[in-house]
Amino acid sequence: MLIVVAIAIIALLGAAVGLQLAFGKNSGSALRTDGAPYSKEVLEAASASMKKTGKSLLAAATVVLLGCAAWYQLYYMSEAQVSARQEKRAASDARMQEIKLQRLVRGFVGANLKDPDSAQFRNQNGICGEVNAKNSFGAFTGYRRFIAKSDRMVILEGDGLVSPDEFAKLWIDVCD
Repeated sequence: MLIVVAIAIIALLGAAVGLQLAFGKNSGSALRTDGAPYSKEVLEAASASMKKTGKSLLAAATVVLLGCAAWYQLYYMSEAQVSARQEKRAASDARMQEIKLQRLVRGFVGANLKDPDSAQFRNQNGICGEVNAKNSFGAFTGYRRFIAKSDRMVILEGDGLVSPDEFAKLWIDVCD
């Protein structure tokens, strides 16, 4: 996209120069290196050549600008390209939401640990995952599954809040 914009800007500059050459006023006089003026015929031929060059430059710039406009309309704004950009943006937004949720859940789980700074997380998917953290003796407990719906509703596997069978059923219902 940036390349096309740069090409369009160059084409616009070319069009401006072409307009000046094709339709601008010439002073009608010029001096040779020895200080003598050029003859009228030479000046008229040079003026005609400049006008022809200006018109050619203007035509070329117009073609390039039309090409840029066609590319923009047919390719960049095509339904497939717009859809692809929207899908990419949606995927990026979804990934950002997942990252935010993971951080939030990690905070919920960490608040329920003896040593939250030691927490190591893995296999986290939304509100479910596994955490390994140090206990009150300073030893890691091993990875335990967790379900964290809010800061007040965190269930760690084996914490005694629910039976192992209830936790297994919750895990299947919420996490699988």
